[in-house]
Amino acid sequence: MKFCRFFLITTLLFTLCGCSSFGRKMKSFFSGDTEDVNSQTYKPNAKPGTLYSENNYLPVDDEIVEYRRMTKDRFESEANLDGNSSSLWVMDGQSSYLFAPNSVRLLGDPISVELDGEPKKQIEAKAQVIASLLKERELASLKEAGGEEADPKLAESGAKKDDKGAAPAAQAANKKPQEDFKFDVSAIPGKIVEQLDNGSYRIKGYQNLMIGKNEFRVIMAGTVHSKDINDTKVLATKMIEPRFDIVSLSKDFK
Repeated sequence: MKFCRFFLITTLLFTLCGCSSFGRKMKSFFSGDTEDVNSQTYKPNAKPGTLYSENNYLPVDDEIVEYRRMTKDRFESEANLDGNSSSLWVMDGQSSYLFAPNSVRLLGDPISVELDGEPKKQIEAKAQVIASLLKERELASLKEAGGEEADPKLAESGAKKDDKGAAPAAQAANKKPQEDFKFDVSAIPGKIVEQLDNGSYRIKGYQNLMIGKNEFRVIMAGTVHSKDINDTKVLATKMIEPRFDIVSLSKDFK
């Protein structure tokens, strides 16, 4: 009798060990619960999350969407492009480089300084003073060469001079002083000679100028910000600590 009981218990244990729900069956066996574990149904959560159909960004059925072909004219009108904007459609020199203005400058790049405002007035005043001094010097040299006969009125009357001194006096009288000088320099070409740490550039340049029969040179030096450079030009009034002057190139000029 004992052997039969032992055999039944051993057989039951081996049977239950092969089932994945052995733990639940043992628990229900000792608790006296007669409900079958396999008959229990799985109940999911009430709501897993927001459904795709409940999103607010979906188009409304009543909204009518019109698709039109994008053209160049329509793109320009909607973007309100102007001549200085960094756009694909602006093809003006370096402004179309990589679809953006090229503001990077290197040493030696040409920069032209346009004279305007107070710097232009100062240069014109210096040039007029030099022209006046040259005119006075020329008149003095004519008087020294021809004496009193250098005066046109005295040259016409010349009754007291002999034939020997008449020839140089007449030549001196025929010479006319230079006409009124007109300053016609509007821009001074230059180049970048140094790049500063703050992004500014130091520029230098010159422009030759003729005043009468003498050759002069208008020199320029100063500092400019990169934002004030328009392509290859900059206004003289935008320069920082500008220096403009006129020097002579003639060796015999003092």
